[in-house]
Amino acid sequence: SGHRDWNSMRRYTHLRGNGDKYEDWPWLEQIIEGPTIEAR
Repeated sequence: SGHRDWNSMRRYTHLRGNGDKYEDWPWLEQIIEGPTIEAR
């Protein structure tokens, strides 16, 4: 189980570290918000 916890932490920190990069991509927001707006 120790390995699983390490993998989870590594994955979490990796995604969190790259979060800033995704924020700089406007097209990514459009893709995420696009379907949501259409659903409404």
